[in-house]
Amino acid sequence: MEQPILRLGLIGFTDSVSAQISDWLLNEPRNWPRWCFSNFDHADAWIINGSSIHGFTNDELLLKTNHPTREWLHLNPAKMTRPVAFAGRLPSALEIADRVDFSSHTSIRQQLRNFEAWLRPLRAQFTLGADVLEREAELGSGIYHVNLQGHLLAVIDTVKSRMGLAPTARPVDLTQATWDRRPMSADLIPDNFIKMSLGKLKLIYATRTQSDILPPSLRTETLYPRRELLQSSWMEEEHWLLLQALHSKASSFEALMERTGMPANMLAHYLAPLHFAKLVTTKAQSALKDKTHTSGSESVPASAFGADSAPHVPTYSLTAASR
Repeated sequence: MEQPILRLGLIGFTDSVSAQISDWLLNEPRNWPRWCFSNFDHADAWIINGSSIHGFTNDELLLKTNHPTREWLHLNPAKMTRPVAFAGRLPSALEIADRVDFSSHTSIRQQLRNFEAWLRPLRAQFTLGADVLEREAELGSGIYHVNLQGHLLAVIDTVKSRMGLAPTARPVDLTQATWDRRPMSADLIPDNFIKMSLGKLKLIYATRTQSDILPPSLRTETLYPRRELLQSSWMEEEHWLLLQALHSKASSFEALMERTGMPANMLAHYLAPLHFAKLVTTKAQSALKDKTHTSGSESVPASAFGADSAPHVPTYSLTAASR
């Protein structure tokens, strides 16, 4: 089963500590999700240095981030939409359940597993997105129920280009499930299911896969920007740079390699999500067709699901003695 790329944000740590953890992450077992460092705004989970806490109230922490463009961060852990853990020394008056010891590989690995449990809905979306892309050519227009042993895991509606996913669905369940074509009247998605467009589902997969999913036509034909130059929340610096390059001048895949200095595999990795987000096209007549489109409408925030669906919610509180 293919595992997604998950993004870890470190807040308040020195570069040497970040480099040490980065080296350790590279040696993670292949059968687990691959964790990589990310800007904390784009991260799926955070680990915060306790010494970065410069003040707190009953419901908010003030953090010094060591980030060059955002030095201070106000954080309310109770309202977080991503999991959080803390490392290092903490203020004595602060009780925090989720602690990680950076000197222990066992502690780090256990914390990553906790994060992965919390992020299970996102991982399930990744798995379903891979399945939709693989089956796309054969599905056609219709309604499909994804079932496992009589339990409905997902509803795929290719007519309205939407889907619904059970909040408790596990990635492994989806790999073992059957797809049943249903009549058009069976398009009802249960209220408690996670709902999104098929375009966003594909984008979740495209931004997190290590596979090369760039369509062949994008390697051989001229590439044009399809939307106005607006940055979306899921976009990394590389996506933004590619869009800027195409807005400056339409280019072929080979020309983009020369202009950006990206090797072919890296360019394909960052270009594929732009294709699935409908931000680039090989059709000149579609270039910049929709001037009013806001690319953020298909954005994929770090939490593409609600906190209610997460089995693990990080919390903190003040001790009674500190009040």
